Amino acid sequence: MVAGFFWYIWYLNLKMVLSIEALQSFDPFQILDVSPEATMKEIKKSYRKLSLEKHPDKNPDNPLAVQEFIRLTKAYNVLTDETAYENFKKYGNPDGPGSYSVAIALPKYLL
Repeated sequence: MVAGFFWYIWYLNLKMVLSIEALQSFDPFQILDVSPEATMKEIKKSYRKLSLEKHPDKNPDNPLAVQEFIRLTKAYNVLTDETAYENFKKYGNPDGPGSYSVAIALPKYLL
């Protein structure tokens, strides 16, 4: 009974975390609503249409309009810039590999 309750709480927590947009994967094809085989003309057409719909000036009541428009613009830039697209294909991120390092804080005499 108690274990079932904790599983239910875990499930609700997982559902909430997965719904956070910032944690979802960045897929420029899905954002622009085009197929991966889309031509440059189709990509530009879709971007123009969506940018008119999602522009913050057209949606003053939506507090997330600015973030949605930035995400749309980033997706367009990824698909139209060769370097960003190569980075996206290789690393899953248009900015290239992440620059982080992992270290352990130990005194020098232990190393």
